[in-house]
Amino acid sequence: MNNSINLQNISNSYFFKLNDHFRIELFQKCLKYSGKWKNLAKRVGYSPERLRSIKNGKCIGKGKKIEVVLISKPLLLKLIKISKIPFKEVEKHILEIRKNSAAKPIPIKLPIKSSIFLASVIGNSLGDGSLRANYFIYGNTELALVKKLENSINHTFNCKINSKLVKITRPGKEFYTMVYPGTISDILNKFGAPLNSKLTTEFDVPKWIRYGNKDIKSAFVRSLFDDESHVSRRDKNIVINMSKEKKLEKSLKRFLNSIRSIIKDQGIEPNKVTKFREYSCSKGEKRSTLAFTISGKDNLIKYKNVIGFNHPKKIKDINTVLNSYKLICYKPDKVYDKIVTFLSIGSKTTEEVSNHINRDLETARIHLNLLFKQEKINKQSRGPTVWSLGG
Repeated sequence: MNNSINLQNISNSYFFKLNDHFRIELFQKCLKYSGKWKNLAKRVGYSPERLRSIKNGKCIGKGKKIEVVLISKPLLLKLIKISKIPFKEVEKHILEIRKNSAAKPIPIKLPIKSSIFLASVIGNSLGDGSLRANYFIYGNTELALVKKLENSINHTFNCKINSKLVKITRPGKEFYTMVYPGTISDILNKFGAPLNSKLTTEFDVPKWIRYGNKDIKSAFVRSLFDDESHVSRRDKNIVINMSKEKKLEKSLKRFLNSIRSIIKDQGIEPNKVTKFREYSCSKGEKRSTLAFTISGKDNLIKYKNVIGFNHPKKIKDINTVLNSYKLICYKPDKVYDKIVTFLSIGSKTTEEVSNHINRDLETARIHLNLLFKQEKINKQSRGPTVWSLGG
């Protein structure tokens, strides 16, 4: 698995745009060692006329339009060998790259190295993202997460990558998708993100992430959990469940255990992987859903502090869970005083009390019912429950 993509290990299907000065220098050195254009053409398997067009960087295309000419990797390797210019020197002068099937060149510089930003993008690719041969697409109801992915991709490639943001209005909520060209999809695949449907493909956590530093591991898990996990305020845990075709259940379990290992490396003890359910899809194919949880106050505190979330709702939910631990277990009297003071202003619903004491609805309901049993407050249950001071 690659932790760096450079001119030597990138696919042969790529084309490169060099800056004008260096491109001319490259051909001049090749001619110095080859003699005439005819001799150079014979060595690289191109016609002299085509080589001149590549040297000039332009040619006359369809409709007599001037088109920019890029250099294919196989030809560039031959020219590098003849000119005796080091690979690293050539990489400095690459302005744009393009995969053969991509629509247009992208201003990506080589080498592309592993980073926390790339780890974050791979986490999204294994979550709500999807790689296809000609594009990479990511979708989420949270615009903030889509923007975070955009920022991570731009940092990964050290440039602004052209993308298309689409807003889809659905009943009750809006959904956002970000689409990137096939070049991005291909590079993410080389760094370990699976191509095509994740339900039918075997994959594991890329080794450069699995054995990377703590920041890389945290960035990966954070993005994956932003997409695939949920925080249960009732059960006070974080749950992640994922599905695959039943025949690939062992592969899914291996993947989830790899994630557990990364989380354990951060000093957090996740629970074991268990089978969540089995079901049949519309085509009759059987699928398995496996899951694991992170529970216990200490583990949840460590998760929040070491890994955390970018997802706004999950940030709020994990804080609610941790705050409920604190108040229920340690100083309930302070909560009761806060509730009574709040009700002295006027009658309040359970939700209003919940927001005021910054606790989830279930925790607020427990406190309110205890005060009601002690006859310190009144309860009106017609319609939404309303609470008021006794008297």
